Amino acid sequence: MKVRALALALASGVVALAASTSGCGYIGAALLTVTQGKDGGGGGTGGPGGTLNASTAAEIVEVPRADESIQRVAVRLTDSEADDVRIRLEFREDAAADFRPARLARVLRVADDSVAFAGPATETGALATSPEGIDYVLEWLWREDLGPTPRANVTLRLFILGTADASGGVAFTAEAQTIGNERPVVSDVLVTGTGSVRVVRVKLRDSTSDRLRLEPTFQVTGEAELVLAPLDPATIVGLQATAQDQEFTFIWRDARRSGSCRPRAATSSRTRTRRRSRP
Repeated sequence: MKVRALALALASGVVALAASTSGCGYIGAALLTVTQGKDGGGGGTGGPGGTLNASTAAEIVEVPRADESIQRVAVRLTDSEADDVRIRLEFREDAAADFRPARLARVLRVADDSVAFAGPATETGALATSPEGIDYVLEWLWREDLGPTPRANVTLRLFILGTADASGGVAFTAEAQTIGNERPVVSDVLVTGTGSVRVVRVKLRDSTSDRLRLEPTFQVTGEAELVLAPLDPATIVGLQATAQDQEFTFIWRDARRSGSCRPRAATSSRTRTRRRSRP
């Protein structure tokens, strides 16, 4: 049996694992990239008025799944007179608690991905509006406000700040939001098989039980990194992880090894871990 080392880059660093194959075949390095998201999006219910004027509106459009440091909150700002507004994102963890201001890293304008406001701060600068609405993404430093553990059932609200001429007020409330995320854990990668067909087994674990997607690649020393395409693409998407290790399997056909079983040189690997938002 030939054994090659696999390396998986996780939140805690690089973890060395063992992978094996039987017979005279060899193991191409398995670079497993895990992308994670959630099925539910944002949403919420509109709060009371009391904003700068009757023509001004601010709403939370979506609260996608966070990464390890940033929780993105998509908002839309509308004003029939295109007046600039300043806003504050607030949160609370239970109904009995007071709302607290969220610490924002920056605000991005969706149309051109430009930085509309740079923090860190708990209140934005003046943001442009339009009668049709302008979309922004608030990048919340959620760990600084909530600590290292993701939270469920968090209530968010948008507050439009007042000016010397008009008072501010709550513009929108979104209830029952899941805030924060942790990197999923990949472990016990095992590659078996002979010739050009390999069976890849991997254990996945996620503290918030999100659905995961594997994006495997492989690389032989001295050669370019290649996408590792499973025979059935459905076997690496929509994988329901839980807080306990779950084993998943997919079959990989290495076309380069078809009809050949000669030894190959040692291989090297690395893994990138990324996340994505669920719709």
